[in-house]
Amino acid sequence: MLRSLIEPAVSSRAVRCSFYAHQSWSETEHVVEKFVAALETHGAVRLYWYKGPSYDSLMHAKFCVADGALGYFGSANFTSSGFRKHIEMGVKLSAGQCHQLLAFLDGLTDAGLFEAVK
Repeated sequence: MLRSLIEPAVSSRAVRCSFYAHQSWSETEHVVEKFVAALETHGAVRLYWYKGPSYDSLMHAKFCVADGALGYFGSANFTSSGFRKHIEMGVKLSAGQCHQLLAFLDGLTDAGLFEAVK
């Protein structure tokens, strides 16, 4: 479902798209890598894996920021079952909150907690 939304934004509107994820050392990880690799053929897409001090810790937030000014932050998994079968909560982010979230993610990456896939 996400591909049909992200691909046109990346290819037609040159939107930068970054995914921040926690490695699971399972088939899920390979699915994420393949998904991002397919999107990379259309434009600026990047995958960042969590590399925090302990793999027992987890970044579990779900968020999306569009055009740096419109966003969602909440508990919903971005999967079809996550949207259809679960009761989730989330909030719409203002432009200022989106900028703060993006700065926070940059700070986590600069601190070595996330590492970009080459």
